[in-house]
Amino acid sequence: MTDTFPTSLVGIKFDRKKTPVWDTRIQTSVSGKEERAAVQTYPRWRFEVSYELLRDNVGNELQTLMGFFLAQQGRFTAFYYRDPYDYQVTAQGLGVGDGSTTDFPLVRSLGGFAEPVFHAPTVTAVYFNGALQSTGWSATASTGGYGTDTIHFIAAPGSGVVVTADFTFNFVCRFDDDSLEFNNFMSHMWEAQTVTFLSVK
Repeated sequence: MTDTFPTSLVGIKFDRKKTPVWDTRIQTSVSGKEERAAVQTYPRWRFEVSYELLRDNVGNELQTLMGFFLAQQGRFTAFYYRDPYDYQVTAQGLGVGDGSTTDFPLVRSLGGFAEPVFHAPTVTAVYFNGALQSTGWSATASTGGYGTDTIHFIAAPGSGVVVTADFTFNFVCRFDDDSLEFNNFMSHMWEAQTVTFLSVK
């Protein structure tokens, strides 16, 4: 079972950071010509949040965040993060039927780029050419180890049928470091200025 990062603690600052991270190997010759190799097919996402107030008496936000970090053993254990501004997809294209394919992995599009979604706890609707399909499908776990990530159809969508879906999702993450600094700036009042974590596959 995977824990979920506590996102509703009092005192979180609004200036959150979210960074796509690629891994590119570059070899440069003496002439300046480069040979580049992409190590990853999809980006990882680094999140940074800051807490300007964590109380240790009323609300116990300090204990909640500190306890969560300790329970993950720093970088060791992966957890779910529900990005409050990027957690749901509507009418997401999953593919076009060919009459034989029954499994359609969940993806989400950002402009012209689409990446897999490795944990979608709630698939709310599936459509064929825009028509709601109330039966004949299920959300299954087939490509990853963190829960549902694929729509499976009992009967394959017909050739040319556009498959779309509505769903919510989490990011599967781990902490960036094995230590997390908490500052006690006033009686029963703490802060954690830099809490960073990175998505994993």
